[in-house]
Amino acid sequence: ERNPPGSVAARARAYAGGAFIAFFHGAPEECARLVQESLPLCEEAGDDWNLAFTLCGVGMMAGHQGEFEQSRAAVE
Repeated sequence: ERNPPGSVAARARAYAGGAFIAFFHGAPEECARLVQESLPLCEEAGDDWNLAFTLCGVGMMAGHQGEFEQSRAAVE
């Protein structure tokens, strides 16, 4: 009801959720692609919760790749 199908917020949430599923299923390239799709949509929708969720995903991916400063910056 809050995010009608096809809305920017619904798409942002779907990409963010898909990114986490991809990460935990060992598909880092797919995770990175979905995160990059989600970020601008979260910002466009003004969806701070999913923006934070997506940035957490950015931090997880960066940490997984050994980019610890980038990981910390994304999470902060």
